[in-house]
Amino acid sequence: MDPPTSSVICALYPGKDVHSSEIQACFDIVQSTSATDYKSSALKWRPSEKLKEMQDEDMWYILLRDPDPANASPTRDMTSFSPIIGFLSFMFTHDDPPHQHRTVLYIYEVHLIDSYRGKGLGTHLMETIDEIAKFVRLNKIMLTVFTSNTGGRRLYEKLGFVKDECCPPIRQVRRRTIEPDYLILSKELAD
Repeated sequence: MDPPTSSVICALYPGKDVHSSEIQACFDIVQSTSATDYKSSALKWRPSEKLKEMQDEDMWYILLRDPDPANASPTRDMTSFSPIIGFLSFMFTHDDPPHQHRTVLYIYEVHLIDSYRGKGLGTHLMETIDEIAKFVRLNKIMLTVFTSNTGGRRLYEKLGFVKDECCPPIRQVRRRTIEPDYLILSKELAD
């Protein structure tokens, strides 16, 4: 039976307001969905560094929860007992050279537990990010995606993301082609 996506609660929080148990729940989702990709990349899986990054107070979170049917009201207090089924984290930061003077919205993580994938929630999170960037008058969104994450790459490309000029290049070393483990994608937003 498919989980009901119509009852999913989506809420935005600054990192300083996200409880440590919520950060841990998000970390557990990252670990279950991406640790293998990290381990097979040059980046390697470094749990303590990832957790520290996720605890940065400048990080923002969009948390997705599947509300407990006993909780009728989608308020912060009521949803704190409902499981986190996905999230997106982002930060307002500076673009990479040669545009380091420009502020961008950088997406750090987009994750859904397996049973909620393919139901439009990832698209909803990404469309929400577009609206946030427009609201704060930014015209560029960036993200990093593992090359092995074909589903994520397909979604981002469908939503208008392209390789950013700061994306690591394919290298030729001793007649061998070495592809990067990850891509940096970006999307320009209309003013």
